[in-house]
Amino acid sequence: MLQSSQTTTVRKPTKKVTPLEPDRAAFMRLTLKERRRILREQAKKLLDCYTGNTEIAGMGGGDFIGC
Repeated sequence: MLQSSQTTTVRKPTKKVTPLEPDRAAFMRLTLKERRRILREQAKKLLDCYTGNTEIAGMGGGDFIGC
């Protein structure tokens, strides 16, 4: 336990923003048609990732596995 004269520093975790991280607010300002187009492109990329990976092809359901 700290005495009244002792202090300690508490570090706050900081979120590192990478240049590739999407700007969610900007995404939500897009038209619905544009958002759907972007999501469709992302889904196609993930489909290629999952169907081309032989390690996860036969796993079936369960937890989400990131590519």
